[in-house]
Amino acid sequence: MRISELFKNVMINILENKFRSILTTLGIIAGCATIILVFGIGEQSKKEVEDRFAFINAKTLTISVDRDSNESFSKEDKSYLDEYSEYKEKVELVLSSTKQISYMNDGLSQSVKGVNNPYFEISNLVLESGRFFEKDDEDSNKKVAIIGSDVKDELFEGIDPISKIITIDGIKFEIIGVLESRGSRLDDPVVYLPYEVAKSYVIGKNNSPELLVGAKSINDMDKLKNEILGLLKIRYDKEFYNIRDLGSIVETAKESASAMSLLLASIGAIVLIVGGIGIMNVLFVSVKERTKEIGTLKALGTTKKDILLQFLIESIIISLIGGILGVVLSFVLVPTFEMFEMKMIITYKAYVIALLFAVLTGSIFGYYPAYKASNLPIIDALRYE
Repeated sequence: MRISELFKNVMINILENKFRSILTTLGIIAGCATIILVFGIGEQSKKEVEDRFAFINAKTLTISVDRDSNESFSKEDKSYLDEYSEYKEKVELVLSSTKQISYMNDGLSQSVKGVNNPYFEISNLVLESGRFFEKDDEDSNKKVAIIGSDVKDELFEGIDPISKIITIDGIKFEIIGVLESRGSRLDDPVVYLPYEVAKSYVIGKNNSPELLVGAKSINDMDKLKNEILGLLKIRYDKEFYNIRDLGSIVETAKESASAMSLLLASIGAIVLIVGGIGIMNVLFVSVKERTKEIGTLKALGTTKKDILLQFLIESIIISLIGGILGVVLSFVLVPTFEMFEMKMIITYKAYVIALLFAVLTGSIFGYYPAYKASNLPIIDALRYE
């Protein structure tokens, strides 16, 4: 039997049983639409992770002292790592604390960091206006500050903050720079002071600074981490510190988003499997109804292969129709969900995967009924009532 005849017979059967065919496709429609939606949610999750960490320098290590430790890092530790580390590019000390910051009658509690100028380069921080610290600021202990975008928005709405005076714990500082927003809770709500000024006047000498170490290359991160651990073990006879690899944090967040996407996609796959079981049941009914027809076709010389192909093609076409309708349904559902602030990023890949799943489902679940139909004995089929 020619392929054209097979398709003609399949379409005649589908059209003669329109209502049953439509009901059969419902599971496939739901499964395909679900896969498209969950892929959209997954892509949105990945984008949010990438946006959140877009400005983080993945070539950095942060070394902090345990909370219950009396130890503290110092300039000597910085110099030691500077001298002996082969894979580092820069090493900086960073002091951090939360302080009350005020301008005129407005005030807020924000993070204050004491840093030297290389910190901004290591952390990929960019100025929106003003300037970074200069050597004279650091050497002369000038009371100057650089603020993040959130601090600017909170205290200086509609005002240029450059040269304005803010008060931190009762001490006045002149703002010399404003940083570009990074959309990050870690960087935007921060006030930066020269390291020695922060240590002497604001944060205090009892707070242990962190060590921020930048690698020469992203490929050297594991080597740098192992090297720093080795150097600190040589310098100290006990471990009182934690090392965080910012690049690993970013990768972990991305992997979590991917895992969530896979989990959500599996829900769509389960719905498709249920739809596939529906197709298989309907095809078994169809085989039973058309048993006499199958016997007649075999008596006229139709091969087992042709019978198998006819039922298998019918299953695939029903699945494909369901997949196409599922894609059409997703065009309606996506803007509906977005109206309720559930953002999604739908790519062509989601549509292709959904349709492939639909066809695969039809092929897998349609094969056994088609196989059973092709192997019906001619005599039994012709006698079937």
